[in-house]
Amino acid sequence: MDQATLATFATQVGVGGASGFLVGYGIRKIAGITLKVGAVAVTLFTIPLIGLEALGVLKVDYEALAALFENSLTRVAEFAASVTPGLLRMFPVTGSFGLGIVAGAMRK
Repeated sequence: MDQATLATFATQVGVGGASGFLVGYGIRKIAGITLKVGAVAVTLFTIPLIGLEALGVLKVDYEALAALFENSLTRVAEFAASVTPGLLRMFPVTGSFGLGIVAGAMRK
């Protein structure tokens, strides 16, 4: 490995790790508030629907709901499969970015 290639590799790993750390740290700080607000919002939306279903006002088609979730997960899997080859070509950056996210998320 020549000097220029090694310098490029080190730069990619350093930038990926540093930016991943910052993103992970930010996610940790934002996620605490966002998850709490999201849980309250889902609860305030879901409980009345369950009550209306119990009273017979609404009818939930659970088969259609399961199909919706299955379709959503299939689309996410297809997207991940289409993005993976591009990420593998940029492995030094994406690998160090991923490790940086983990390190940033674990930081208090």
